[in-house]
Amino acid sequence: PRFSTGFNVQSNRVRFRLQEKDSIARDLVLEISNPFIPDLECGLFYGDGEEKVFPATGSSQPFRKRPELYRYFHFPIHLDPGEAVPVVLKVNGNGGNVRMPIQLWEAQALQAERRGRLTFLSIYFCVMAVILIFGSFILAVIKTEFGGQYLAYTLAVTGMVAAFSGFGYQYLWPWSPYLQDAAAPLLANASLLAGFGLM
Repeated sequence: PRFSTGFNVQSNRVRFRLQEKDSIARDLVLEISNPFIPDLECGLFYGDGEEKVFPATGSSQPFRKRPELYRYFHFPIHLDPGEAVPVVLKVNGNGGNVRMPIQLWEAQALQAERRGRLTFLSIYFCVMAVILIFGSFILAVIKTEFGGQYLAYTLAVTGMVAAFSGFGYQYLWPWSPYLQDAAAPLLANASLLAGFGLM
């Protein structure tokens, strides 16, 4: 399911219940695949009165504070046979319209999915790196204005993909929430301007 906060500065809450109807225990992971949620909290409320509240996270928090060090937001959940657990998500978009794609995974299936995602992004960035290196070599030999503009465009697009996918915050600037929020629009505009320069 997808949830949108709308344009408001107040916190929004999403409530739902997870129930294990089979006679086996499951280790699940709640994934929210939007790396640009400024403030996000998740709480689990078990039937015996036990509460599990994860530390506050979000793109406004340092990357190391996430429950799981991944570019999307992951919250591990354990369900015993027949157990029902209410889940409460609290999100603050700081005035922006935040979209929350919510998906529930079995832990092992998510690990396989993550490997596939990482493989795809790794291939993409390797190809772009080869293009940048080859383009730099050509520019050093020929020294044309078009070559410089093409390199600038390729670099801006590569950075934009890293920012929008959350890859940048996970691997390139995990210490800076400011860069996480600023990099995507800056690099998108830079790629647009560099693209106009090629026309």
